[in-house]
This record gives sequence, structure tokens and C-alpha cells, in this order.
Amino acid sequence: MLKRMVVWLEIYLGICLLFVSASFVFAQESEKAQKGFNPEAFDHYVNGDLYELSMDFHSALAEYQKAVALQPDIRELRYSLALAFLATKDVESAKQQALQIQPKNAKTYQLLGECYRAVGQDDSALQAYSQAVEQDSTDVNSLWPLAVLYQLSNDINQAIRYWKMVADLQTFSPAVHLQLAILLFQAKQLEDAASEYNKVLDLQPDNQKSLYGLAEVYEAKNDTTQAIELYRRYLKLDPAKIGRATCR
Repeated sequence: MLKRMVVWLEIYLGICLLFVSASFVFAQESEKAQKGFNPEAFDHYVNGDLYELSMDFHSALAEYQKAVALQPDIRELRYSLALAFLATKDVESAKQQALQIQPKNAKTYQLLGECYRAVGQDDSALQAYSQAVEQDSTDVNSLWPLAVLYQLSNDINQAIRYWKMVADLQTFSPAVHLQLAILLFQAKQLEDAASEYNKVLDLQPDNQKSLYGLAEVYEAKNDTTQAIELYRRYLKLDPAKIGRATCR
């Protein structure tokens, strides 16, 4: 139950980002878009966009349905309708709308990935996110769930591959470098793990998990002097942990 709630929270945040992105593109290209729209459909599209911005997804859904009924072949209309369905947790309807979009671009495959992930179809989600990344290798909204899903399936090598891609794009994210460091240590790639732990410490010098993890790396390398120094720094930040194991 908790896992499903976490997944839905991640998906909801992703939807919000997609709505913001769609609204930004819409604002930039509204004149261009209007030329291909039936005027009435365009009005419904604009209304839906405004409802999205106020997080009134049910009203946005109604407007997009009217727009799609008028112009079912406009890709942006159907994409917005699919997003609105997903925001209202009607995953099947969202998926069906996304599947009808032709040709599919990276954001369409990413949306399909969200749909499959929401109902626990992880293999289909992996395929959809992978297709998104094939079209756009900088699509963090697809790279991140790819890394997470491979990690959950214990495919460490693939998880490392995608966390590295995320880390290259989000160089100032301690959480990303920390996650990558932990996996690299598990894969016994000690030098790379140390590098990622140090990136975290460059950003957050008192990050306890990174201090402890880096100490483990030096211990695994039989560098006891460095390991002890790092353990001391770690324990100085939280003396209560002396003598007991810590959890990541």
C-alpha cells in the first residue's frame, strides 16, 4: 500500500512537471498551434490549459474532451487529454489516448511509461521509458524511473547505467550522486563509488550517509587510515550511532 502511494506521488509530481512543460511550449507556440486548430477546438484547448494551471484537472479533462471530439487528429490535444485522465487517476483512459497518438515522440512514450507504472506493469513501463530515451537521451523524467525500476528489479548494471545518465544531467543533486555511489559500491566499483561519494561531500560536507559510505569504500580498499578518519567524522556528527549499525 505504501509503495503504491509513493509511486502515485512520484507520478503526480511528474504529471505536474509535464503540465508545466506543456503550458510553456503552448505559450511559446500558441500562434503556430492556432493555425492548425479549429477555432472552437482551440478555445477548448486554451480553457483546458488554464484549468491545468489552477490544478483543476476534472475541468481541464472536460475541455480537452470537447477539443478532441472536434479535432481528433491533433496530437497535442490528445496528449493533453491523456495527461488529464492520468491526473484524475483514470489510468486506462490515459493509456488508450496515448496509444492513439501518432507519431509518438519522447513525451508520449514517457506518458505511457507513467501509465504502465501506475498499474504495476513494470516491464511495459521499462519499454516505454526506454523508447522515450531513444528519442531524447536528456529526458530526465524517463531516465529517473528507468534507473529506479532496474534497481528495484536488482539489475544493478542497468540501474548504474541510467543513474549515471541522470547524474550527468543533474550534477548538483546530492541525492542522485549518493544513490549512484551506493550502487557502485555494491557492484564493487570502488574508485567510481569513491568519486560519487566525494561529489556528494563537495555539495554537502556533513552528509552522514556519504561519510559512512566513503569510509566503507576505503575499508574495502584496506586503507584503514582513511577509513578510520571518515568514521570519526561520521560519528562526530551523530555520536548516538557509536556501537550500532546504521541504515541507509
